[in-house]
Amino acid sequence: MYANRFRRLLRKYHTKRATPEERRLVDDWYNSFDDSPRLTHTQRKILRNELHTNIQKQLFLHEDPIVRKLRWSPFRKLIAASILLCTTGMIAWLFIVRNGEKLPSEKREWVEVAAAAGRLKKVTLPDSTEVWLNTDTKIGFFKPFEHGETREVTLLEGEAFFSVSPDKTKPFIVHAQGIETRVLGTSFTVHAYKELDELRVSVSTGMVQVRRVDGYSLGTLSRGEEVVYNKVEGTNFTREADPEVRSAWTSGTTYLSEASFAELALAFRHTYGLHLKAHNAAIFHQRYSIQLDRHTRYDDFVKALCAIHKNRYRKEENAIIIY
Repeated sequence: MYANRFRRLLRKYHTKRATPEERRLVDDWYNSFDDSPRLTHTQRKILRNELHTNIQKQLFLHEDPIVRKLRWSPFRKLIAASILLCTTGMIAWLFIVRNGEKLPSEKREWVEVAAAAGRLKKVTLPDSTEVWLNTDTKIGFFKPFEHGETREVTLLEGEAFFSVSPDKTKPFIVHAQGIETRVLGTSFTVHAYKELDELRVSVSTGMVQVRRVDGYSLGTLSRGEEVVYNKVEGTNFTREADPEVRSAWTSGTTYLSEASFAELALAFRHTYGLHLKAHNAAIFHQRYSIQLDRHTRYDDFVKALCAIHKNRYRKEENAIIIY
């Protein structure tokens, strides 16, 4: 893609159809060779003229069948090899960055925002998108945030609810453990805790596109739908999900439906700051449908939890053992 844009830009430059900004871009590229080490002024001038001529011939080869291949002397080949190694990075920066692509990471500021254990946190991104972070959640993004053709955030850990500020010219993308969720302006939840095998994307309003980083599509979701992706097995399925239930944790209530013990224990820790443990494998493989509320005492919740499967419990320091 970049080679094609480069070719089109040079063709416009040499046919005098380039804009002033495009001409400055090309001039900067030619001038960049002046910073190359170990070359004399004469060597730089020879190489610059040589490259200028050779680029024109190569770019316009299909337009002029009579063009002959340029023959370089060993001296010129040596200079060209040296300059190629020294300026590859600068060429990429000039023709990718200044044409609207993303800046290299070292040229941008990486920002991370986290919600501490037992706390929820609301974040407003530079584009006015609002993000709720569940406890033990961390996101990261580059600033300037809206540089290039997209707005991108990485969910490094945890669960986040995104209310995306609409901008049809710059899609909003959330990266989370091998999954990309792309939207234009909508609200959705990404549930991606490292302790859990499954990752979920649930839509509250609008539509989202979900895919793996290798391009494999996991589906296009509308309000009331969610995709569940198993990170270990690489499988996925789509199901209905109540939007209000999926985002209720932003107000302190978590609903679990046929949840595994691992997911239950994670939600319990986030709500009460205590560890929930299964005494044996049979309990660990039980499923739970229950509501956790920050305003409910933990012991009242545990009693209700044990009543589901007629289990019992005991407290050991900061852990609740179910047996």
